[in-house]
Amino acid sequence: MKLTITIPIPPRLLQPNRMQGKHWAPIGRAKKKARAEAHLAAAAAMREAGIVVKPKWQPVRVQAAFTLRTSQRRDDDSLLGWLKASFDGIVDSGLTGDDSEYLHDDPTVTIGTPELVVITVQEPPTPKGGDA
Repeated sequence: MKLTITIPIPPRLLQPNRMQGKHWAPIGRAKKKARAEAHLAAAAAMREAGIVVKPKWQPVRVQAAFTLRTSQRRDDDSLLGWLKASFDGIVDSGLTGDDSEYLHDDPTVTIGTPELVVITVQEPPTPKGGDA
């Protein structure tokens, strides 16, 4: 099963290259906001899909598709690092287990508005009888 979670772009302060030398308080507030937004979005997506029990899928395949206003070049590691607090929010929702078990596909970037991120989470395949 695949689940699609749409979240607003996390605060730019959470981009790994922008956090250098910043005071911890605004970064902490930004992380809390991004985590809460992702938690609520994941919970809503689970409700819409009819998932009532928190499945705690693990490991999961995760794909992040960004829609951004500018075409400036971004590297995949920075894009995924920008979503760290959001991935924590998805874990908080109970959809997945520990985010260290995420298998990340390369993020994609589309130029446009509104700025947002669509995160697709795919549950692990169930083992077939006798194969483990």
